[in-house]
Amino acid sequence: MTALVIFGHCLQKGSKCWVPDPSLISIISLLVKLMQQVKRSIKPTFGVNGMKQKIKLLATDFDGTLAIYDSYRQSAWNAIAEALGMREEDEKLHDAYHKGEFDIVKWGELTIELYRQRGLTKDKMAQILSERMHPSPGAQMLFKNAKDLGLHTAIISGGLQNVYELFTKKLEITPDYSFFAHKFLFDTNGLVTKSSLTNNDYHGKVKVLEGLCDKLGVGYEECAFVGDAINDIPLFKVVGLPIAINAVNDDVKSAAKIVLKTPDLGKVLELLR
Repeated sequence: MTALVIFGHCLQKGSKCWVPDPSLISIISLLVKLMQQVKRSIKPTFGVNGMKQKIKLLATDFDGTLAIYDSYRQSAWNAIAEALGMREEDEKLHDAYHKGEFDIVKWGELTIELYRQRGLTKDKMAQILSERMHPSPGAQMLFKNAKDLGLHTAIISGGLQNVYELFTKKLEITPDYSFFAHKFLFDTNGLVTKSSLTNNDYHGKVKVLEGLCDKLGVGYEECAFVGDAINDIPLFKVVGLPIAINAVNDDVKSAAKIVLKTPDLGKVLELLR
């Protein structure tokens, strides 16, 4: 609100003056915030046979959505691990993380230490991904065509910023905003040393979307999100149009409002036209 003037009674009994009441201002400010949260959380009906909700923001995941991998799991982390011959160790860390033995930051630290022991360099990572990473059909034109429709666009990923940078060298993919949970850091010899690790995954993705919605002045119900994996489910539960692509997990499919049966991102824009 650009201006808010609230008058309350003076504390002295019988006084005729009026002064701003700080407690009332606090209450109304809280109500405004609650109303904004309610607006973001309402999920309208969206379907071919019903009234189509106006989508203003199209966001996607990255691994398994925009980029697909020749790997046992649709993630750059797993593609790298497999190429380095450490699939078994990677699976153990993956299982331990999902059992709650440590958080995602600790998982990242342990995984990167294994990468370092196996001699992962910046050049080696680029080579692995050039061989194992491919764009999903329709990925190259998705954001351009979405912008032509007047949509804001974003990538919200629990993956690696470095991988996205390599990906965009191949394809001209230019969303308005991109958010990645991690970024590898390398020493002067090119060897991976650590990563800037965050908790911007799973429910952390919702926090990222919340900040973006506030920035753009749109509600959750005005957002479409395209994803493929279980870490996308928290976002699926809050956006107006959750779309699953390349999904193999039944929980992911159940959380989505639309499940694409073909791995073609061009189908997404057909839903939004």
